[in-house]
Amino acid sequence: MNKHVLLTLAAAIGLIGLPSCIKRPKYRSRPLESISSRFEYVGTKDNVILHAKRLNKDETPYLFGTRGQWLAHGHKQSPIYPIYLSFHNVSSKLYVLAPKKIGLKLEPHTNIAKRLQSSSTIKAAGTLAAGSAMSILAAGGGLYAWFSGAAIGSAALIFGAKAALITVPILVLGTPIAALIRSARSARINSKIKYDIKEKTLHREVTIYPGQQFDTLIFVKRTHYRTNFTLSLYEQNNPNNTIKFDVSLGQHRFIEPILTP
Repeated sequence: MNKHVLLTLAAAIGLIGLPSCIKRPKYRSRPLESISSRFEYVGTKDNVILHAKRLNKDETPYLFGTRGQWLAHGHKQSPIYPIYLSFHNVSSKLYVLAPKKIGLKLEPHTNIAKRLQSSSTIKAAGTLAAGSAMSILAAGGGLYAWFSGAAIGSAALIFGAKAALITVPILVLGTPIAALIRSARSARINSKIKYDIKEKTLHREVTIYPGQQFDTLIFVKRTHYRTNFTLSLYEQNNPNNTIKFDVSLGQHRFIEPILTP
């Protein structure tokens, strides 16, 4: 394969893969602390402080990128609301936070990751379809030029032959390569999303140590969401000792965080 053919192959791969680079949904992992202000609720129980809020239309895309819109506008799926919980334990006790102690039906972190992910298979199929369409157009153009050249005896005959014999095979070869590259990139982003959502979401019991601040997210479908709900913690060394917060969202908006009782 000579230099010109290699350059043409690279151009074909780039042209086929170009749509995946235009307005492609991005995903950039951002720390929860970057939006830890303007809470809707604050409560203090036994020297444990809880701040809570439902992420608004600016915070959701900031935290999840353009894919954040897929939570609110999932195709034929119920919208999902992210709720930010921030605990600061300024007591001398160890407290345990468990998902089952929150008075809302929570969505598993795996479901949230799937909502934000895109299908690698669909992306690869789209690239193959684009490459096939380009191959057909190139073949049609080459044959048209070939027949036109044969009729008028011009240099178009040579051009048409080259277009049909070189361009189409290169596109046929370049299309699977471009599809593979696009699919691998999509899979890499999906893996990043899966890890990031798992790290940010309350999906297991967590111990909050004295002096520790713990920030996490929970996700609730609109059909299960309520502005008022209870949230309980229990002392690790004495499970019968619990503290309960009566969380109320949407009424006391934009409360700045308080880090001392």
